[in-house]
Amino acid sequence: MTVSESVPGAAAADGGPSAALLPAEPLADLMADGFPSANLFPPSILLARQVAAAKRRALFMVAVVLGVLLLAIAFTAMQQRSADRAKAETQARLDVVVAEKQQYAYVPAVYSAVSTAREELATAMGQEIQVTRLLGGLSAMQPPGVSLDTMAVTVGPATDQTLTAGQTVLPGVGEVTFTGESRTMQGIADWLERVRDNADYASPVLNEVTTTQDELYAFDAVAELTDQALSGRYVEATQ
Repeated sequence: MTVSESVPGAAAADGGPSAALLPAEPLADLMADGFPSANLFPPSILLARQVAAAKRRALFMVAVVLGVLLLAIAFTAMQQRSADRAKAETQARLDVVVAEKQQYAYVPAVYSAVSTAREELATAMGQEIQVTRLLGGLSAMQPPGVSLDTMAVTVGPATDQTLTAGQTVLPGVGEVTFTGESRTMQGIADWLERVRDNADYASPVLNEVTTTQDELYAFDAVAELTDQALSGRYVEATQ
C-alpha cells in the first residue's frame, strides 16, 4: 500500500497543482475492520493440515465404534454367563427330579398291586356276615316271655340277580334259622313282627310250633338275610 503525502506550501513553492489531502484520521477505518492479514503458507502445508484433521476425526470415529463394539461384546458375554448359570441350575434341578423319579419308580406298581389286592379282598369278603352283631340285635328284639335257643346262618354264593345299582360287590344269598321257646303264641307273633321290621332280615316264616312238657311253645322259624346284614368292612366307597 502506497500513501502519498503533500505538505502545504510545497506545492505552491513548486508552482504545480495542489496534492490530494489525507483524511483527518487515516487509520480509523483500518482499526475498525481489524489489521489486514495474509495467509502466506504454501498449498502443500494447508493440504497436509487438512489431511491431519481428517485423520484425527477418522481415528475418533474408529475409537467410538470400537468402544461401542467392546461394550456390546461385554454385555453379550455377561448375558451368556447368566444364561449358562441358569442352564446349569435348571439341569441340576432336572437331574435331581430324574433321580427322585428313578428312586420312586416302583410306587405306581405298588399302588396298582394294593388296589388289586383291595378289590380282591372286597370280592372275597363281600359275603362276610358278623354274627355277633346279629346276636346283639336279636337280644334287643325279644319280647317278654320269648327266648331263642339256636341260630344257624347260611351264606350262599352270589349271583348277578342279587346285584343292585348301589352295590359294589355281589352280596351273598343268606338264610338264618331260629329255634326258640315262648310262653304264649302271641309272644311268637310279636317276635316274628320284630324280625320283619329289622333291616337285616326279610320274609320271616314260622315253620313249626310244638308244645313242650313244660307247657311252653317251641317254635322253628326261618328268615332271609338282606344286604344290611353284610359287614361291608372291606368294601370301599366308589368315587
